[in-house]
Amino acid sequence: MPTWLRKEACDTVAPLITLMCNTSITQDKFPNSQKSAIVRPLIKKVNFDPSDLNSYRPISNLSFVSKLLEQIIDVRFTKHVNTNNLFSPLRSAYRKHHSTETALVKNNTIANIDQGLVGALMFLDVSPA
Repeated sequence: MPTWLRKEACDTVAPLITLMCNTSITQDKFPNSQKSAIVRPLIKKVNFDPSDLNSYRPISNLSFVSKLLEQIIDVRFTKHVNTNNLFSPLRSAYRKHHSTETALVKNNTIANIDQGLVGALMFLDVSPA
């Protein structure tokens, strides 16, 4: 649905989407109609050979409702865990301002330095790979 149409139909569609999301959460079920994605091939780099299938990567376009429900659950889960202090102080996943790098620094480097050991940290960018 185009954005302009979604905005026009907001007053009609919003209560239905709200009901769908809340029902999905309370019943622990997700509608089968929202479990599909449109998968499109996207060329990895402009200079890659378009006739070679290895030059492409699949891009999945999910439905608006499935993305919205994912965000709602993420926000609720993160709020619940933070409010109840359920995350270990060493855990980095699902936390703002925490990453793989901060986990490595916290868990290894700082612990080694605290014990009087020599610590080294090397970052390797493998995104082009």
